[in-house]
Amino acid sequence: VAALAPLSAVAADVKPIEKVIQLLQDLQTKVEEEGTQEATTYDKFACWCKSQSAEKATAVEDGSTAVDTNKANLDDFGTERSDANSAISKAHSDISKNSEDTKEEKGAWEKYDAQYNLEHAEMLDAQRQLGEAKKRLMAAKSVASEDSDSFAQLRKVATTLQRGKDRASIHFHSALLQTLLNQVPENDYDFHSDDVIKVIEDLEEDFTQGLSDLEGEHKSKKTEHIAALQTLADDLDSYKKSLKDNKEIRAESLKKMAAEQKDLTRNTATLQDDRAYLLEMTTTCDEKAKQYHERQTMRAEELSAITTALHVLEEEVHPNDKSRETSLLVLKKSVRHHSKAVAGSAKDAPGDYHFGGDGSDASQDDEDEPSLGERTAGSDDD
Repeated sequence: VAALAPLSAVAADVKPIEKVIQLLQDLQTKVEEEGTQEATTYDKFACWCKSQSAEKATAVEDGSTAVDTNKANLDDFGTERSDANSAISKAHSDISKNSEDTKEEKGAWEKYDAQYNLEHAEMLDAQRQLGEAKKRLMAAKSVASEDSDSFAQLRKVATTLQRGKDRASIHFHSALLQTLLNQVPENDYDFHSDDVIKVIEDLEEDFTQGLSDLEGEHKSKKTEHIAALQTLADDLDSYKKSLKDNKEIRAESLKKMAAEQKDLTRNTATLQDDRAYLLEMTTTCDEKAKQYHERQTMRAEELSAITTALHVLEEEVHPNDKSRETSLLVLKKSVRHHSKAVAGSAKDAPGDYHFGGDGSDASQDDEDEPSLGERTAGSDDD
């Protein structure tokens, strides 16, 4: 009790006006400290907004590029698939035509080969009969005998040769043989026998050459036929390979399109999320910046009012001066009114700054401190 006595004495000596001054000075310090703390917190928040905005803007730009790339790739893969489908259709058409051409080539060869075999056999038979007739004529002539069978056989051969032989020399000599035979009188077979034998010999030469030509032509055509079949077979292999390759290309294109479509869906969703986040963050940052500047302005006005009050109390107000006490009362009421306005604005714009992303935040919590008016109001009772 004895120790507290000096303090009570000091407290008793403190005038009410001095208490008000002390309260105002404490309030001034508190407001300045709060302003400094909020400025520090807001600077961190503003830096976060700036870095996050730049990061998200880059993410949006990269996302847009990725989406455009996905769409371009899908177009390319679609064109690749379309080209493969066209090539597949052409390969099917080529294979079908190749089959028809092969069938036609084989049919033409079979027809020609049959005709060749028939003609070749006829020429061999005619050549054989000419040889036999010539031998019999030569034998009959050497003994000066008559051989009606030889002339009858020659007439038959000549008639056969006249039917459709397309070689000019054979046709000519066979016609000549027919004419000579028609001029032979009945029972006079030695008549024109030398001429007949000469024509037979010419015909034998013609047949020898004709057979050689026919066989040579057949060999040449057979070579051409085999070559044509080989070309058709090579073409068929090429068409089948094209069909197989383009089916693989189409399958690969479809596979790449599916993967690209999946990437496009994912990138589009990510881009939409980044755009929405950037918009929301920009709105929040702008709103917080506006609230911060409004509070800074009100805090500056509050400090100005406190400074004015202190100036009045410390320099112009003197004890027992009723006119100045009246001025002090007016000043306190003015300060109380201003503090209530500041407190009302603070309700609409709390000094909290939340940092997105990792869940961390930086905030300035308003303490349950009395307002400027509440702090000064207590002096009315002292």
